[in-house]
Amino acid sequence: MLYDSLLVAALLMVAAALVVIPAGAEVASGNIAFQLYLLAVWFLYFAVCWRSGQTLGMKAWRIDLVGSGRKPEWHRLAIRFLMAGVSLLAAGLGFAWSLLDSSRRTWHDLASGTRLVYRPRR
Repeated sequence: MLYDSLLVAALLMVAAALVVIPAGAEVASGNIAFQLYLLAVWFLYFAVCWRSGQTLGMKAWRIDLVGSGRKPEWHRLAIRFLMAGVSLLAAGLGFAWSLLDSSRRTWHDLASGTRLVYRPRR
């Protein structure tokens, strides 16, 4: 999560610069359209990476995301993204749930029908 959070922070800075620099002015802190734009950029990073199986952080630790089919469907990725936020906002309980689940699934895995698989070195 640390690797991905650093990359997402940089990505969001670039996305914000793409709006702020051409406008030549700051964006108001309560601008809902700008906030939704940044949320969409954030989601697209994860969705595109998860669709291919791994984010940067997952590659470093040899972890793959798998769904019921070959690639997780877009709606499942949206559910996973939203539920990951819920898991985090619930004081991390959604992530800690993996310690209690026999298949080591988090709340967002359970809600989206996905799971993480460790790939040992060859």
